[in-house]
Amino acid sequence: MGVSLNFCLAEQCDCKTALFNDTTGVYDAVTNEGGWGAPNTLSSAITSATIEITPKGYITPIVFEFTIANNIITFVTRTDEFGSVTDVTSLLSAAELVFPFFNFEFNSNLLFQKYANYSSTGYISGTTLTIVSVDPNNSINLGVGSVITGAGISANTTITGIVSVTNGVGTYTVNNSQTVGSVITPIGIYSIGSPIPTATSTVLSELADGSYLVSYECTDGTDTFLNQQWVFFTCLSKRCKDDTVVKGAAGHVTTENQIKIFLNYEYLLGGVSLGDKDFVDAQVDAMASLCLSCGCGCGC
Repeated sequence: MGVSLNFCLAEQCDCKTALFNDTTGVYDAVTNEGGWGAPNTLSSAITSATIEITPKGYITPIVFEFTIANNIITFVTRTDEFGSVTDVTSLLSAAELVFPFFNFEFNSNLLFQKYANYSSTGYISGTTLTIVSVDPNNSINLGVGSVITGAGISANTTITGIVSVTNGVGTYTVNNSQTVGSVITPIGIYSIGSPIPTATSTVLSELADGSYLVSYECTDGTDTFLNQQWVFFTCLSKRCKDDTVVKGAAGHVTTENQIKIFLNYEYLLGGVSLGDKDFVDAQVDAMASLCLSCGCGCGC
């Protein structure tokens, strides 16, 4: 019998982080025949691992690829839903660079790259990128080395030079020749910036509730082990439900709305226990709508 790969991705009480753990365990002839270690594959023989996470509403997963040598993770990349690849090794703590994974933290910074918001509109012709407008709320600016993403933009498109730019608007050069958008129909252009700030230097945002499809794969170069499962995040819905009690007692939420929220939350937990992702996502949307309408939004 070979390794029976297993894992757990558990959302934390702050609603901003989820801890990934390899729960395969160590081989035992009686209690864990699918664990790491002889006669199965040794964990120290694993040379690479991949974790794919597809959040609610996503079609393409966010992919994390790990290069591993003797149980030490030496290099980590993140591929976003647009196909852009980024080295995120520097965002990880020393404790997270150990395999098998133990309390590997997926927070909003690492998973959704929300720490470096940059959005704009523009177009690319050949190797010339033209930015026609920028979001005034951007926390970073484009620069040489910035990786840009957007509908139709080639994977790994990186800014290689600045031609003429004022307050972010103007022309840049990029490494990949392509035609995307136009003067008449510019597209949304986004970037995670360069260099990437450290995860600890920024404020974390909350992870959205709903179903997340998680795929975990490891290989030693010869054999490949895979496990895939649905994971459900419900922290924000619980927060809203709990907050309803406080606001209801203060007279800010009607009894009718309190009942609706409590019932929807119970429906949500029922969907989680059954592993019904479509039902869970429907109840998450219903909870969000109820919380918004009664004035006790999930961020409260």
